[in-house]
Amino acid sequence: MLRYNKIYFIPLPISISAHPTYSKKPIDPPPNKKESWLEFPRFSKEIHGAMCRRFCRLFLIVFNMLALLISLVLLIIGPILIWGREIVRSSIEDKLSPLMQALATDEQDELLLADQVLAATNTIGSLLLVTGAITTLCSILGFVGAYVKNRNLLTIYCIMVFIMDLVTMISFAVYFHNRDAFAQKAVTFYENHVIKYRSMEARTIDTVFVALVSQHFACCGANGENEFVNLQSTDVYKEKNYTGLKYPLPCCIMNSAYEIVGSDCPKTFTVNNSYVQSSCSEPIKQVFIKYMNYAATGLVILFLMLIVVTAFTMLTIQSLNSRTW
Repeated sequence: MLRYNKIYFIPLPISISAHPTYSKKPIDPPPNKKESWLEFPRFSKEIHGAMCRRFCRLFLIVFNMLALLISLVLLIIGPILIWGREIVRSSIEDKLSPLMQALATDEQDELLLADQVLAATNTIGSLLLVTGAITTLCSILGFVGAYVKNRNLLTIYCIMVFIMDLVTMISFAVYFHNRDAFAQKAVTFYENHVIKYRSMEARTIDTVFVALVSQHFACCGANGENEFVNLQSTDVYKEKNYTGLKYPLPCCIMNSAYEIVGSDCPKTFTVNNSYVQSSCSEPIKQVFIKYMNYAATGLVILFLMLIVVTAFTMLTIQSLNSRTW
């Protein structure tokens, strides 16, 4: 008789830790520090944009108001130099009046001489007029664009300011690289008047230039006294007749009323009674470079200022293009 043994199955305890389960959700990598600075906190970005937008617009409004005032001044001075002869004549009367009275025989001659001198201001007046018109238009665009928050006007304004900045930079570079050449052009300009000079009796613009420069810088001729190729040997000045002249009368030492005070001049021209030993080229160069350096410094300041204006304009345009910035 067969005997069967019973088999018992005892369940073994299963350890949960032996078979860990993992979440299917991926773990985010640690945030980038730069991205977290840009995104957190979000409200600071909005506040930053709002503050910059207001400050930039306020800066542009104030700056263009001041620029508009300066532009209007240029628009006033330019036409005065071109057409306002009486105003210009009265403003420079202290400098020219003694010489005009010495040269002119009557009031009509004095007016004619003054008109010849003032004709040289037409170029300066035209330059100021054109500059004033351009800067006025630019200032109006910037002011209106910033005030009404118009991106199109501000874009045009930004382009105009950038072009002006480039012109300023190029002008400074050209002057700095050719400073001596520009100074020589000033000497050449005076030399042309020296060559055309005939006499004090002629009462031409050449007479006025030679007399003014010679007495102001205590010199004679542009590069020497031998350049007066059209000089007349006789002259009439202050009701006196002079003959046998070797050099112009303005080469003699004169007082503030343009009266000859050099002893025996113009009978004889010496170091003690005249300026025949000194040329006018070096004094003209020095004065020209001195004032042009002032102008170049102004160009540098203007260049930096226009860079700041361009940057503020671009920030304003960017703030108007974005909702949060």
